Amino acid sequence: MTAEARQFTTNWSISNLERMVSDGYVYKVFWAVSATDGTYESETYGNIDLERPEELIPFENLTEELVISWVKSTLGDESVRELEENTIRNAEIQGTPVSFATGVPWGTVEEPVVEETPVVEETPVVEETPVVEETPVVE
Repeated sequence: MTAEARQFTTNWSISNLERMVSDGYVYKVFWAVSATDGTYESETYGNIDLERPEELIPFENLTEELVISWVKSTLGDESVRELEENTIRNAEIQGTPVSFATGVPWGTVEEPVVEETPVVEETPVVEETPVVEETPVVE
């Protein structure tokens, strides 16, 4: 029996931003990456803290694409690849039935009851912890 290869696509999205009202500085981004083949779907989500840039883009001029680029840049290429691969893997597992049976190996042997149920693994939540640099005290 050969399994048909499924084609999964991933999609990044931004669910929320935290910002300073005074100047629009976005300091925290809540993101998600989903994977689907049209039948099975999985989602991984998390948040990251952003460093204050030298020049701020007005909040009303931000686009989801721009903020996603900030998230991916902050996470790094390797983490982005791993997040996408793990999210796809979790969606694939939903289409892979696992067989379970009941019964005992001694005494009267009855036909085991077999149930096929997909196993879904929890997708880890990734949170970035900001690095705080201490300012030296000048005496």
